[in-house]
Amino acid sequence: MKGVEFVSDRLSYIVLRGRWRSIILVNVHAPSEDKSEELKDRIYEELEQLLYHFPKYHMKMLLGEFNGKREYFQANNWKGESPSQ
Repeated sequence: MKGVEFVSDRLSYIVLRGRWRSIILVNVHAPSEDKSEELKDRIYEELEQLLYHFPKYHMKMLLGEFNGKREYFQANNWKGESPSQ
């Protein structure tokens, strides 16, 4: 392990040393839909800045709770399949 950092109360990451590149595990706890738009925008802006902070060749994995609503997925007929299927 190369490092751990807590960016905010909703965003943190761990950097693991890989054989050819580092592996970054980003943990996100996004606010639910009933929270203010400002809070939601701020969290996603922090996430975007964090992802651009690391070089492109590092492997980045997003983990956590993004608070997707079941109704959204049902309304868009999402079945967990890729768009090409």
